[in-house]
Amino acid sequence: METKARSWAKSVVWRLLGFLILGVISYLFTGNWSESIGISSAFNLIRLVLYYYHERLWLKIHWGREVTAATRAPQIELSKSSFKP
Repeated sequence: METKARSWAKSVVWRLLGFLILGVISYLFTGNWSESIGISSAFNLIRLVLYYYHERLWLKIHWGREVTAATRAPQIELSKSSFKP
């Protein structure tokens, strides 16, 4: 299972890449760096938050996951003989 910090880190890195790409594309259309930065900032801030919650939601969905020995929770067997009064 991923930690919340890892999900945030993945989201931030992904959005930084998106910020750069959209910033350049916006500049090519507007010819104005201020407008390009504003457009890219608003868009990527929204996407950053949406991506984080999207990742956290998918962690709760078990469909399509394979259970392996590494991901299986350890089984603890308790018998009557293991309890001593």
